[in-house]
Amino acid sequence: MSEAQRRYIGKVVIVTGGAMGMGQATAIAFGREGASVIVA
Repeated sequence: MSEAQRRYIGKVVIVTGGAMGMGQATAIAFGREGASVIVA
């Protein structure tokens, strides 16, 4: 992983409206960058 892809390792992100559309894309992006993602 590059430095940019690791910037959220150890962080928890809550994404509301993450089931589809923009929220889903946001949740996926945070997950790819190492965050633990909670979709609400």
